[in-house]
Amino acid sequence: MGEINWGNKCWVTTIYLVNSNKEVLLTWNKNLQNWIPIGGHIEPGETAEDAIIREVAEETGFDFEFLNKSEIETEGRVRVLKPLRIQTEEVPHHNHHMNIVFIGRCAKYSKDVTKTDEEEKLKWFSLSDLENEKSTILENVYKNSIEAIKLTSENVKEEKEESLKQYQKLCKLTAKKFETSEKEILTWGLGIAGEAGDVAGCIKKTFAHDNDQREGIKENIGDTMWYAAMICNFFGWNMQEILDANIEKLKKRYLGGGFTTNLARREGTRVDWNN
Repeated sequence: MGEINWGNKCWVTTIYLVNSNKEVLLTWNKNLQNWIPIGGHIEPGETAEDAIIREVAEETGFDFEFLNKSEIETEGRVRVLKPLRIQTEEVPHHNHHMNIVFIGRCAKYSKDVTKTDEEEKLKWFSLSDLENEKSTILENVYKNSIEAIKLTSENVKEEKEESLKQYQKLCKLTAKKFETSEKEILTWGLGIAGEAGDVAGCIKKTFAHDNDQREGIKENIGDTMWYAAMICNFFGWNMQEILDANIEKLKKRYLGGGFTTNLARREGTRVDWNN
């Protein structure tokens, strides 16, 4: 089947697939002698979405989802795709390309897959890889790759934040109402201690008494998180911000990303909040 062609212009679509390790997938183009994103021509009867789904399936076999996709109710169901951009490209020995560029999050992939169906090389690029191999990557591909990694990371962070916000709201809906704020926070504070004790008890029964309580461990961790969410709700705190601050604190403590006993001692810098 031939591509859609308007005079000396043809429509193509490409996608910057980003994995959970903040790496972008590029393929080696023999004609250009450069790394480029997955993609190809839009064939008659195809939408840009149809074409890129087909191209990803043919070239990689990986599962992915579009970064910006939503569905709205009208008389039927309309899918809304938001491309990164539409760019015109001059391709040597070929027509001008009208390129609809997307970003995708790669859910299931394998680094063992190193070639496309047409034997073109495939490679995952981190930000440092992009910088190190900049001379073999087209300038617009280099910039789009960096933008794709950044936008995907921001999108994942926003989804996590929204998920935790929703969790805090649901916890609040299932919580008992109290006559006084003092009684409320005392309940949440004692409750989290009790649930943490239940976690410890289940672990002891599982490994000291050969009584498998793994399901109980999971359930009581959930209950512990519920009380943590209610404590955050009481003080008007965002759980995601607390978790992010905790990770940043640990990053500063364990420079280089590795735990050592010496760093854990903190050399007298630890703040004891119980004093």
